[in-house]
Order: sequence, then structure tokens, then C-alpha cells
Amino acid sequence: LGASPRFHDGKFSSAARLNGLTLDLAGLLANEPTLVGNRNDTMNSRSKSEDSPWKRPQKRDAPRETVEVNGSVISVGQEVELTIDSMTLEGQSLARLDGYVLFVSGGIPGETVKAKVVTVGKKFGRARVIKVVKPTETRVTPKCRHFGRCGGCLWQHIEYGEQLHWKEELVRATLEHSLRKTGLPIQPMIGIPDPWGTRNKIHYSVVDF
Repeated sequence: LGASPRFHDGKFSSAARLNGLTLDLAGLLANEPTLVGNRNDTMNSRSKSEDSPWKRPQKRDAPRETVEVNGSVISVGQEVELTIDSMTLEGQSLARLDGYVLFVSGGIPGETVKAKVVTVGKKFGRARVIKVVKPTETRVTPKCRHFGRCGGCLWQHIEYGEQLHWKEELVRATLEHSLRKTGLPIQPMIGIPDPWGTRNKIHYSVVDF
């Protein structure tokens, strides 16, 4: 226990943390421990109603198979031709089909691709590139033979200079959204001479063979 002074009920007392709860040590010595507070708010009434193990779990909606957009139906498994608009913070590209947002894995802004719809939701869906109809000049051959399957790298198919450009754009868009009207200057993204063989994050996918 780590004890610290605390002002409670008009007087000072000594309190300690135990398994996420704050206990009044004076009351503890008198066999009447008092809950002073909980920094994680796990004992308030709202948490009791929302996080209680006795609460009946709510039914989740079944995954959608189709979604109707502007009078047309988009279905899981449907193959569509898309023009990629931009990149996202998740590392996927973004396209729109009749105004419906699709997050597309394997695309590059400016490309025309044929993609297969993987999931659909009320506001957006996900798809993956199955054929590049019109590639950009910034598309390159990934060096790793596992690219696209392991999930550790998402942009190996994009030329490194183009990667820096879109990382800079994502930083700018995020700051402009969070800090509106501040006009923060965004300097050009600085790369490294050789981007290969260097990682600051590793993602492992574990599968059964």
C-alpha cells in the first residue's frame, strides 16, 4: 500500500490505494474501512449500471450483408471499380462508391482499382484490391514476400517519397481537425536514406498451420 494524506469529510486522514480503490487508513485500523474515492470511477453509479457483471448483455446486431445507398444496393462480396481518393490513419486507402465511403486495403490515391467488398455498415464499408486497373507511378513491388498477408506493413506497395507525402497530409489533416483556426505550420516530413531494415513497431499475426 502507498499511503498519502487526504482531506475528506472536513478532516485530514491517511489514505492508500488497494486494487484500484482508495481506503481511509484511520477507518481501516478501526475495522471500519471507508471508500474515499476511485480515480478510475469504477464504483460510481454509472459504472455499476454499465459495467456490472450482473447486467444482461445487450444483443448485437448481426453483420450486414447489404446496404442501400442512393437507391443502389452494395453487397458483401460484390466486385466494384473504384477511384482511390486518399489515405487514412489506419493505413488503408479511401474511395467512394455513389457517395458511400469504402476503406480499401492495397490502393494508392489516384489509382483506378477493382475491389471486392468485405464488410458493409450503415456509414462505411471495407474492401480489398483484387486488381489494379490503372496504377499510379508511385506503385512499387513490395520487397517482402509476406506483404499483404502478415499485416505488419501496410504501405510497402507505395514509393517511399509518396509515403512521406501522405504521412505529412495525415498529420496536417489531424491537427487542422483537432486545433481549428490555429494555423499551425506543418514542415515537410523528413525521411531516412534507407527505410528498409528499420522498425519502431512490430505487429505479429499468429495463425494455425
